[in-house]
Amino acid sequence: MDVPAGDYRLIASNRAPNGNLSAREYLFSTAKAKTTEISIDLPYAQITEHMENKEIPDFRLMDQKGNSYALKDLAKDVPLVVMWLEEGKEPTEHILNELMEWYNGFNNTGSRVMFILKNESSLSDTTLQKVLNCGLKADVFYGDFEKDAPRVAESLDKDRNKFPLVFITTDGLHSVYTFSGYNVGMAELLLKILNAVS
Repeated sequence: MDVPAGDYRLIASNRAPNGNLSAREYLFSTAKAKTTEISIDLPYAQITEHMENKEIPDFRLMDQKGNSYALKDLAKDVPLVVMWLEEGKEPTEHILNELMEWYNGFNNTGSRVMFILKNESSLSDTTLQKVLNCGLKADVFYGDFEKDAPRVAESLDKDRNKFPLVFITTDGLHSVYTFSGYNVGMAELLLKILNAVS
């Protein structure tokens, strides 16, 4: 790239699942009408080094046919990505758009994706409909956003009022990773974690 002559600092970073950044700093100078070459290596962070093991309180969900299930019964056979969604709001819209980009990767992990919505009217959201029709293997359930979502958020040390609330469980009631609110690149990061635990 063309830049004015001068002294520069370039920082390359890699976001870990817990939100921490590993970074490398490069300091260099450029002279007028000269080419300066630098080699950049992205810092590497082991996904497994940043995973957690947090217990989640059990709660009940209702499927689209009105059947009631406990989370521990739904999340015991394969890794499960659970997403409490606030459809129509920007942080949820962002993760849904990312899921459409990475849906093949999620399907290939053998894991399951679960969307938890407030009620049936939530299904009318345009972006949610696009995700449900893009090919992503996702199950839709309805949950209690007044009682259960805050309890789950607090057990995972997340803000009880920030959605989406997302966690991955591998054995029912233990989360290996969680996030809430607005996070860029989370679909890709969730996919890396799923590949590490599958």
